[in-house]
Amino acid sequence: MEKNNSLNIPVTYVVFTFNQEQYIKNALESALNQSYSPIEILISDDCSSDRTFEIITDLCGSYTGPNKIIVQRNKENLGLVRHINKVMTQISNDLVIIASGDDIARADKVGKIQEINKTTDALVIGCNPEIINQSGDRIGQFYSGSIPEDFSWKGIIKRRNAGVFISAFDKKIFDQWGALDENLPIEDQSIPFRASLMKDNAIFIIDEPLVKYRSHCASIVSSLNFARSNKNSTEIFLRKLNSHVSVHQSWFNDLESSHISIEQKNQSLKLLKQRIERYNYLIDVMNDTVFQERLSIWKKYFLSGGSYNLKKIIYIFPAVFPSIFVVLVSSLARVKWRMKKQPLGY
Repeated sequence: MEKNNSLNIPVTYVVFTFNQEQYIKNALESALNQSYSPIEILISDDCSSDRTFEIITDLCGSYTGPNKIIVQRNKENLGLVRHINKVMTQISNDLVIIASGDDIARADKVGKIQEINKTTDALVIGCNPEIINQSGDRIGQFYSGSIPEDFSWKGIIKRRNAGVFISAFDKKIFDQWGALDENLPIEDQSIPFRASLMKDNAIFIIDEPLVKYRSHCASIVSSLNFARSNKNSTEIFLRKLNSHVSVHQSWFNDLESSHISIEQKNQSLKLLKQRIERYNYLIDVMNDTVFQERLSIWKKYFLSGGSYNLKKIIYIFPAVFPSIFVVLVSSLARVKWRMKKQPLGY
C-alpha cells in the first residue's frame, strides 16, 4: 500500500512492527500526527501472527493527511536485525528516523530531530525517552543519571555499552558498512559504534523524552535482562552472555576493518578479544552438565520443604537468589579464567 507517492521528501520515518496488536494503534497515530510534515512513513511488519497488520492496513487505509505512506509485510519472520537490514536496502533518503510498534512518539519528534540534523553533522541522534510499562504508566527514564560524555569508539568499548537510545541515523552508516551482523539481537550497539568509527562527535543526544519507550515482557530488550518474575534465571543469564559475545564480536570486526590506525586500535582489539574469550568461557561453565545437575539438586531441596539447616540454606541459595548466584558463578569463573590466561588489563 502506498499513499501520496508523488511527494519528494528527504526524511523517512520507519515503524518496525511485530505482534504488537495491543499497542500498534497508538504507535501509528503518533507517527501519522507528527507536527513536522510532509514525511515519508514506512510501516514494515515482520510477518505478525496476530492482528497487528490488519490494524495497520485499516488505520492507514483511512489516512488522508499530507504524509507519504508505505505499508509492507515480510513473507516470513526475519527477526529484528534482518528486518532492519532488509528495510535499509529500500530507503533512499539520508535521514532515517526509527520507531517501534509498541512505543509512542511525541508530536515534535521529527521536528526536533530535523533541527539537530540541520545544525550538526551527527550521524546518530538519540533522545532520553520516558519508560512506560505495559499499561502505559511511567516507570522511569532511559538515562536515570547523567548522560555519558564520551561517545567515541573507545568510550563505548570502555563502558561495554553504546549508551544510546537511537531515534535517527544517517544512511551513510549503512552505505559504508553494509548490513548489520545478523547474530546481533538488536541494532542499538552496532549502529552507534560504526558511526563513532567514521568520525569524531558522530553521536548527539537530545536530552528530552521524544519517545515513550514501552518495557514489557514480550519486548526484545526485556528478554535480554534479568526478570524477577522469570523462574529460569540461568537461561536469561546465558541469553545475556550470548548477547555480549555477539556485540563484542561485531565491535571487534568493525574496529579491525576500520580506517583507524593499528597503533590506535591494537590495545582495544586485544581487550575485545579477551572479553569474548571470557564470556565464552563463562557460557561453557553455565552449560556444564555438573553445574546443571547441582542447580537441579538445589531447586529440589528448596521445593521439598522441611527444616532449614546450614546445608539446606547452601542448597536453596541459588533458587531464592538466582541473579546473585549467577553473578557469583561469573566471578568464580573469571578468577579461574585469569589463572589460565593473562590479566585482562581492566
